[in-house]
Amino acid sequence: MATPAFLASSLPYLTIPDAVSEGGAMAEERPPRLVDYFVIAGLAGNGGPIPEETWVPEPSGLLRPPRPAEPITDVAVIARALGEEVPQGYTCIQASAGGHPLELSAGLLGGTQPVICYRRGRDRPPLVELGVLYEGKERPKPGFQVLDTTPYSHSANLAPPGPGHPRTYLTYRRAAEGAGLHALGITDLCLVLPSKGEDTPHTYCRLPRNLNPGMWGPAVYLCYKVGLAKANTLVYEAELLGRYPEEDNEAFPLPESVPVFCLPMGATIECWPTQTKYPVPVFSTFVLTGAAGDKVYGAALQFYEAFPRARLSERQARALGLLSAVERGRALGGRDVRTRRAIAVLSRWPAFPAFRAFLTFLYRYSVSGPHRLPLEAHISHFIHNVPFPSPQRPRILVQVRAEAEMSPYDNLLLCQPVSSPLPLSGASFLQLLQSLDPELAITLLLAVLTEHKLLVHSLRPDLLTSVCEALVSMIFPLHWQCPYIPLCPLVLADVLSAPVPFIVGIHSSYFDLHDPPADVICVDLDTNMLFQTEKKPLSPRTLPRKPYKVLLATLTNLYQQLDQTYTGPEEEASLEFLLTDYEAVCGRRARLEREVQGAFLRFMACLLKGYRDFLRPLTQAPSEGSRDVDNLFFLQGFLKSRERSSHKLYSQLLHTQMFSQFIEECSFGSARHAALEFFDSCVDKEMKVAQRMAQKSAAMPELWARCLLGHCYGLWFLCLPAYVRSAPSRVRALHTAYQVLRQMESRKVVLPDEVCYRVLMQLCSHYGQPVLSVRVMLDMRRAGIVPNTITYGYYNKVPNWGEGWDGSLCQGCHLDVHGAWQAVLESKWPSGTPGGRLRWAKLRNVVMGAAQFRQPLRERRQRRQQPKQEEEEETAAQREAGSSQTERLSDTPGSFPPPSLEILLSSCSLCRACDSLVYDEEIMAGWAPDDSNLNTTCPFCACPFVPLLSVQTLDSRPSAPGPKPAGASGNRDAPVPGGPGPVLSDRRLCLALDEPQLCNGHMGVASRRVEGGAWAYLSPLVLRKELESLVENEGSEVLALPELPAAHPIIFWNLLWYFQRLRLPSILPCLVLASCDGPPPTPAPSPWLMPDPASVQVRLLWDVLTPDPSSCPPLYVLWRVHSQIPQRVVWPGPVPVSLSLALLESVLRHVGLNEVHKAIGLLLETLGPPPAGLHLQRGIYREILFLTMAALGKDHVDIVAFDKKYKSAFNKLASSMGKEELRQRRAQMPTPKAIDCRKYFGAPLEC
Repeated sequence: MATPAFLASSLPYLTIPDAVSEGGAMAEERPPRLVDYFVIAGLAGNGGPIPEETWVPEPSGLLRPPRPAEPITDVAVIARALGEEVPQGYTCIQASAGGHPLELSAGLLGGTQPVICYRRGRDRPPLVELGVLYEGKERPKPGFQVLDTTPYSHSANLAPPGPGHPRTYLTYRRAAEGAGLHALGITDLCLVLPSKGEDTPHTYCRLPRNLNPGMWGPAVYLCYKVGLAKANTLVYEAELLGRYPEEDNEAFPLPESVPVFCLPMGATIECWPTQTKYPVPVFSTFVLTGAAGDKVYGAALQFYEAFPRARLSERQARALGLLSAVERGRALGGRDVRTRRAIAVLSRWPAFPAFRAFLTFLYRYSVSGPHRLPLEAHISHFIHNVPFPSPQRPRILVQVRAEAEMSPYDNLLLCQPVSSPLPLSGASFLQLLQSLDPELAITLLLAVLTEHKLLVHSLRPDLLTSVCEALVSMIFPLHWQCPYIPLCPLVLADVLSAPVPFIVGIHSSYFDLHDPPADVICVDLDTNMLFQTEKKPLSPRTLPRKPYKVLLATLTNLYQQLDQTYTGPEEEASLEFLLTDYEAVCGRRARLEREVQGAFLRFMACLLKGYRDFLRPLTQAPSEGSRDVDNLFFLQGFLKSRERSSHKLYSQLLHTQMFSQFIEECSFGSARHAALEFFDSCVDKEMKVAQRMAQKSAAMPELWARCLLGHCYGLWFLCLPAYVRSAPSRVRALHTAYQVLRQMESRKVVLPDEVCYRVLMQLCSHYGQPVLSVRVMLDMRRAGIVPNTITYGYYNKVPNWGEGWDGSLCQGCHLDVHGAWQAVLESKWPSGTPGGRLRWAKLRNVVMGAAQFRQPLRERRQRRQQPKQEEEEETAAQREAGSSQTERLSDTPGSFPPPSLEILLSSCSLCRACDSLVYDEEIMAGWAPDDSNLNTTCPFCACPFVPLLSVQTLDSRPSAPGPKPAGASGNRDAPVPGGPGPVLSDRRLCLALDEPQLCNGHMGVASRRVEGGAWAYLSPLVLRKELESLVENEGSEVLALPELPAAHPIIFWNLLWYFQRLRLPSILPCLVLASCDGPPPTPAPSPWLMPDPASVQVRLLWDVLTPDPSSCPPLYVLWRVHSQIPQRVVWPGPVPVSLSLALLESVLRHVGLNEVHKAIGLLLETLGPPPAGLHLQRGIYREILFLTMAALGKDHVDIVAFDKKYKSAFNKLASSMGKEELRQRRAQMPTPKAIDCRKYFGAPLEC
């Protein structure tokens, strides 16, 4: 077997080390390969003569006349009425495509009778595009020239004479100079008359402007065809020239049909004029489907090489134009012979962009040189040493060239596909939408659903596979069961005459010789045209109306966003793009890809909604006939449940092979059970509304912070049932939840969905609180949220307002009958007959009268309660006085006992890539709007990492805790949170207020049992997904069990962190205490869930719980050391000499004098330039802020004002040092997204 010239050096002698060979000992431990085979396809032969017989495809159908050998290079307009003749070499268009006579001026007096002519040739670049210009209404497109005069210098206006008719001219665009023999160009022109029943010919592009815009005469439209006009070509069937490795993989043998798919238009021998430039290699993709339905993905690169004349016979040479047709045997000069070949890779993964980059590199490598490494070494390395991305290595950057001078094409980035239950495919929904408008894409969806014969064609072979894969993927969960060939070779073109449905993609040049079959729907991706020969063409109007309108609106919106995501191939292949802009650009594309796919998925979910209700279970042992769809599915019942206007569509769909297979898989199970379960969840709740809301909010800093805040409130309301069940007064707990709801609304959070309102309505229904349910509904409507069926159902489940309801359900609700009915009376009253209005007026008067009668009762009740309220106010004042004395840190330490259990939480996490500490608001800003992504982004090095939530529990109780004294929780002198702060005269004690030894006025602490750990810090999006899964699997009761902290620590500690962060009431702190005490003695009631609040204290810290002794100490810790202020943790490591007290005082002095830029400069100068200088794990902004808070006290520092000063100082320093240098030395302030997160999540944490 012959080997191509550029691979002839050492391909047969490739050797692979034992460690990476097929049978090596390490083969089982290695991840799966990205590529399994490398092949070469072309014209076979060992240097001898080639066969005389050429291979020409002969599918059924009428043959078209031979295509022109030369493209159209010029177009002209002549005026017959002015005596102009057709120029020499030009062809005149005298009739329409249907043979009707043409007269553009419609026989009007004064008309010039314009006629369009064109000329073919190769003396100049061909025309590639035409247009029609209405003078005065628009400007010519860039690159177009206006044909405003005839060859005889008269006006080339095509419009009839007369006022009101815009002057109409042809415009054209020509290919660039030196485009070469293989440049696409216009190969044919025609005119169509729609009034005569003529339509655009197949594979032609029709201009939208009418050439006869006047009132008289029929409308005339110009159509042109773009193609590759070339002659002197011999076509042979491609064969395998070489492969690597030589032996087949048992699990994945090399298919025999690979060569014809690598060269679908055949292995050609062509005659070119001398000095013709080689065309750019053509990239194509294909899919091979096995008997079991498994797919093999291939990618090929077609190129030309020189072919020796000696291998041609006289007959072949004459056919190629190498011999004179007049003088027998005389060779013609100025001709070269070329042959077309291809290199390809085969894989089980559709990584087409990486395959394209690798094959392009091989081709460029082969035509350049010399090189130190042979080409075969790169092939061997790519096959054996480049794995498919895995969760351990989700991104792999491959540099395929070892030389110093690298091209942008020498880098390729492999990314692990997004984890999804949807089947993996090579589909590109963006290319589908770019090539076809939304209306046409939906028409193709209808054609696939009804199993029509579908033929997709294009001049770009790499587009066919991605579009065809999208066509079979958009009908998920249905699976296409008929013939499927995304890129069909000419040797297999007979499939177009098959009597079964199919989806086939083919090169548009096939139609240069053959007409399409009559019963096939043809889709031209280059002209955005669909050709149907049926009497009743397919119309998407037969689809269900509402899902169709939603799908069309969604696709139209996404179609308008596609132009903003385009980047050129050279830019995409550059190393700078891969390392910088790849995430942003490809992230936008991936988002749009998911949204388009999600739109089709939602449509299919609506189309098949409720199908499981009509599945028929088997009542007997399975037999041969039991797998019939009639025995497994109630077809007529399902059809009657659909809207009548769509019965025709459903009748066709229910009798397709793919629907029968779908029902069989649902009834008996299959390998696609995970995908089918996912579809069932989509049918129930369509798509994740919360994640879509998060994706929209992630682009705006303020919206992102409000979105995270809304998810946190959603988490609290998901835990609300457990909180209400454990509360001493469930009615009071419900009203507490309502106050949280009002607080949430006042903060203008971005709610992911209506779960907050729904949960509260459900609890109001369960505990008999109709008044509160009405208020929640009104608040929901004021917020602009329309309740869905589920929420409205919970609302309607409240007890009856009418007979038997006496207002007893509102006892303890702080509401009365008047307030309850007022919610109804303020609503819009129904209008109708006068009798109806009269009855409503009577009812209104009765209600208002009852409310007036109850008013004296309320006043009497208030007078009785007034002495009791005064006594309570006096008691509260005494308690406040005692609290004030406590907070002034009296000289009698130990007068109040410390909490039995103290919990310390910190989300500050270390980025190991740059050894920097990332704080809570920066972690929030770096999260992605994805409920499956645990990573955040480091603000210093932009590397993704998983943040950790550090936890320490300090238990001061004895080993065997006994019963507490009865009055322990009723101490009137206990400190009240939020009371006045300490006097500022005692500076040392004031600054030590935040320390645990002093925060409760207790200087000495007994020995404590310290336990700690760290768990993944989850974004509210991820945490909600995990919480919903936990509640769904184990019930909401699990959230009130003492075993929760040990059984689900990640969920528990994250919930505790967020609830404490937002100061939301919860039972979670008590669960920690209960988990230490063991199981409760009795199942109900649950007093252990509501212990003395003073016995558990939760503190949220801004900085790390345990400092790293090998790092440089933070400045605020050094300040407390120098000031001899007691601290929670003593610094365990050495202290650099340069970080002296004088330095700290200088920094504070500059900050106090509003000279923050001098403080920054002083720190940068003291630390020194990296990497020789001191390395602080905290940024300069964080060091100065923490130092200021430690010196002045947290309550005496306005962080908003500090941020403004720091930003001004940063800009001032950037003018002299440069922003990039300041960023490298980590002197930048947090991003606007981080600042907004800190703003919306409340006051700063403890330092």
